[in-house]
Amino acid sequence: MEMEGWGKDCPLKWLLFQQVLGKLKDRNIPISTTTKLFKIARHDDIGITDLNEFTLCLQYYNDIGTIIYFDEDKLKDHVILDPKMVDTLLDRYRLKITFTKTFKCKNGDFSIDRKNMANLLDIDYRCFEHKSDHLSDDLVGPWDFNDELQ
Repeated sequence: MEMEGWGKDCPLKWLLFQQVLGKLKDRNIPISTTTKLFKIARHDDIGITDLNEFTLCLQYYNDIGTIIYFDEDKLKDHVILDPKMVDTLLDRYRLKITFTKTFKCKNGDFSIDRKNMANLLDIDYRCFEHKSDHLSDDLVGPWDFNDELQ
């Protein structure tokens, strides 16, 4: 796997700017605006004064995983300084789905088995009447029950 940006020369002023990004992240500032960051980048100690160069710098650090930056109309005004924050948000708001599978083994009564999405592709179901697992091929779904009776 080849990563964009790795092995390319990086201007010294970009490295100085990266140190500032790291300090902001260390101060628990997970997100900033491009306006605030460009003001910091223009400081005499860093010297990124051209907006195009600043955008290239942000794209470079996005490519190597230091920040998350999208140069798109609705997203380019903000920079995520801590990419791990996205994982934290995803974990916090992850949707947990459970479903109930109603089935009938071919020689038994209807049973109900609660599962979650991780088990959605399971091919066997617990038949509580027979106290055993049945493969999905051995099951008749409730929608097939009328067909079986005929």
